[in-house]
Amino acid sequence: MGAPTSSILFEIYLQYAESTKIYDIPRNSRVERYFRYVDDVLLVYNENLTDIKETLISFNNITPDLNFTLEREQENKLKFLDLTITKATN
Repeated sequence: MGAPTSSILFEIYLQYAESTKIYDIPRNSRVERYFRYVDDVLLVYNENLTDIKETLISFNNITPDLNFTLEREQENKLKFLDLTITKATN
């Protein structure tokens, strides 16, 4: 386990990265929604408008200190934190 201040410093760093570098990526990639809780990020996007692999590359090019990974929905369901998010189909 790290130092007691490490989680606070990480949060400060991520907020800085969001305001300077991450802010433009979802907008330029036409991501509909960006959510973050601590170190977990959820992107809501339209597959016809957003190249999610290019978006992932953009996130990973921010800094070598952060490594973003991609988890896609399966059977219209996605696990995020302790939740299972289900996509409604009309």
